[in-house]
Amino acid sequence: MNRLLLHAWMLILVMSAALSYGAYVYLGHLNDQFIQSEVDHRSRLLLRNIKEVIQQHIDASAGLSAYAHAELASHGDIVETSEAVDLLQGTLAAHPKEIVRAGIIPMQGRPLMQSMQDGASLPPLPEPEEIPQPRPGQMRLDLVGHAALRMLRVIYNPCVGQQCPRVFADISLPVLIQRILGRSEEQQLLSGLALKLDYAADKGGITLFEHGALKAATAFGWHGHFDLAGSRFLLTTAASPALVRHLSATTPQWVLALGMVLGLMLTLLAYNRARFGQSLREQVAMRTAALEEEREKLAAVIDHAAEAILIADETGRIQQANPAASRMFGYRPEEWAGLDLQLLVPESLRQQHARWTAEELASGSHGVIGHEREIEVRCKDGSLMPCSVMISTFKAGGRQRLSVILHDLTERKRHEQQLEYLSFHDELTGLPNGRMFERELEQGLLMQQELGGQLAVMYVALDRFRLVNDILGPSAGDHVLREVARHMQEALGHQALVARLGSSWFGVLVPGAGREQASAMAERILESLVRPVPVLDQQISLAAFIGIALYPGDGEEASTLVRHAAAAMARAKKAFDPVCFFSAEIEEQARRRMLLEQDLARAVKARDLALHYQTQHALLPDLTDAFPVHNQGKRSMDAHRIIGVEALVRWTHPELGMVSPTEFIPVAEETGLIRELTRCVLMQAGRQACVWEQQGIRPERISVNLSAAQLMQRGLAEDIIAVIRDSGAMPEWMEVEITETAIMGEPDMAVAMLRKLADAGVAIAIDDFGSGYSSLSYLKLLPAQWLKIDMGFIRGLPHDEEDATIVRSTIAMAHALGMQCVAEGVETEAQLVFLADEGCDAVQGYYFSHPLPADELDEQLRRHLPGSGASASD
Repeated sequence: MNRLLLHAWMLILVMSAALSYGAYVYLGHLNDQFIQSEVDHRSRLLLRNIKEVIQQHIDASAGLSAYAHAELASHGDIVETSEAVDLLQGTLAAHPKEIVRAGIIPMQGRPLMQSMQDGASLPPLPEPEEIPQPRPGQMRLDLVGHAALRMLRVIYNPCVGQQCPRVFADISLPVLIQRILGRSEEQQLLSGLALKLDYAADKGGITLFEHGALKAATAFGWHGHFDLAGSRFLLTTAASPALVRHLSATTPQWVLALGMVLGLMLTLLAYNRARFGQSLREQVAMRTAALEEEREKLAAVIDHAAEAILIADETGRIQQANPAASRMFGYRPEEWAGLDLQLLVPESLRQQHARWTAEELASGSHGVIGHEREIEVRCKDGSLMPCSVMISTFKAGGRQRLSVILHDLTERKRHEQQLEYLSFHDELTGLPNGRMFERELEQGLLMQQELGGQLAVMYVALDRFRLVNDILGPSAGDHVLREVARHMQEALGHQALVARLGSSWFGVLVPGAGREQASAMAERILESLVRPVPVLDQQISLAAFIGIALYPGDGEEASTLVRHAAAAMARAKKAFDPVCFFSAEIEEQARRRMLLEQDLARAVKARDLALHYQTQHALLPDLTDAFPVHNQGKRSMDAHRIIGVEALVRWTHPELGMVSPTEFIPVAEETGLIRELTRCVLMQAGRQACVWEQQGIRPERISVNLSAAQLMQRGLAEDIIAVIRDSGAMPEWMEVEITETAIMGEPDMAVAMLRKLADAGVAIAIDDFGSGYSSLSYLKLLPAQWLKIDMGFIRGLPHDEEDATIVRSTIAMAHALGMQCVAEGVETEAQLVFLADEGCDAVQGYYFSHPLPADELDEQLRRHLPGSGASASD
């Protein structure tokens, strides 16, 4: 076996060497033919070009021949000597270097000649009879001159009648040869060639010029000739060694070398094939085992995949299905074989599914995953299931196959429906939310526009619902809201859409309803809210304020109707009227409110607000000791002397005129301007206190009201103190008033804030006492010096027993807590006498003075200076 292999290797080596050498010889012969062809081509072109150049110069004397012929024909002799001279000179000028001499030799007379150089340097012209006579109508070429100036003489015989003049032209061969060799075309042809040009004369050949070493040239040669005027020119060429090297290809040598290398490689390959054949078979076996293991892994992945995977042929017949497909569709594993894919698609979608499948097959793609589409598939029991389907094609066993991957979307669709529901419904009550209410309102308006009908929009705000949250807690409030929503839906049924728009706000949409139907619906809503809701062993009943806007009278757009319904609800709440329809008056109030909101900010920023001051007067003689007037010692004074003033803000609107504080203060609270407004009032009051201080008439206290909305602001006490000091006033000159309702809203925060003010020297007064509810445990903690009785209890004095009892008890309680009492709204002397008899400390009201600007109040302050002797009773 080894000997046989050795002979095979040697045979391969010898055959490859023989083939390589044969290819080498053949390619060398082709290369020689190529070089000879190139030499032949260049030589023929060079021969043609040389002939053309010589022919051009021979033709230059054609004009001389024509002239001589014409003169002899008309005169029998050449008589126009000047014209002949001009003609000769023109011929020489056309070829100034090549044609050195030209002339006309008549049969009788002297020759007419012209030359381009000194005649002495030219060989002498022979006698006319010595110049050869060509045959009539022919030309003759002669080689004349010496080695330094060899010329080619061209002789014409026009032969007219018996008189035959001759025309000749001497052409300089050195110049002519230089011209030939100097042209770029000849330069390209001469590169790589050695040549020799011979002239065949009567007595033998003469070499006109040589180029290159023709004897040293290679064997690649060429011979050619051409005839002119009976003379023959011979051209001999040969390729130079440089041209042979340039044109010779190395392909034969490379072929020989590569052939030998190839032979060696083939020998080595045969050796390696014999040596490593067994090893290769072992590797193939190992690779086959690895591929089988990978196939088993892939089959395991497919079998355990969560998605259903189906393999079908190009006709749609299922060939294989994984266990997930059996679980998803309800077919047993043996039932899948031969089942048509179309059976898994509902009849309404089968045509579309067939088109998708055809597109996948026509695409020719072989991706693992194709285009994903969502469709409903049909299970074995006929039920439909949403799925995402991905179809792709691949080839197996030379045939095209379909891979179908299906993912069950039932759970995702359920989540999407849930999200869709939550995005358009209130999570707490299950009612439609604001987004759905707006959408349904838009659709309802479109429908009523087409039908020419009506539509009612209601804005429902629950009353006293905040108390439920504050007293019973948020969980109880949520329970109440759910029950309220249920009661409203039961009351309205399917005639209206109920939606929750806010924390305790609801919207009601009643298609086709006019004023009477909307009013009846509103009454049913109010009746449903009266039904008690059991919460924590209590029965909770609520009321509501309902605003109603009607289409098309109150607006034709959804946003307009909602805005008008909300404005009507606000009017109902303000008037304590359960139901209010939108009207032009409400719209005017809403416009006024919007105008106030827009202009109040500018007024506060521009300091366009003014302060009026209402005096507070002492009732008891001993108040002098408790509240001494500035710059006055402790002594008895008039019982009704001024002990303080309350600063009241006033706003004169450029369009609306004087605006009441009861109107613009709530606007400031709702828009967040109240803090800047209070700073403005404090700054003006502090600066006025400084003016009165300089005049010596400053009252003991200047009171400024604080809004309940400000108690939630951080750093309120520090802000107030900083503004007072920035105004130039002392904190001891100022007093802040805050209502008991505001204090009890956030008692801990209020106590902490008021203590900071009191520690800085600012006096504290509790305003409108009795109008709200107070906790005595907090009241006794307040650092307040004054308690102001609400004017609602003063109006009925002294005849209203209930008011009298409340006022009497309030004065006693204030004194027991160490505070002084101020009665607000005193307008009659009877009220004043009652309060004095009950021990009230001070009074404030129209009985003494309306609120006045500072400059109008100066006179009253001066009348109460020490020693003035004036009193309020004067």
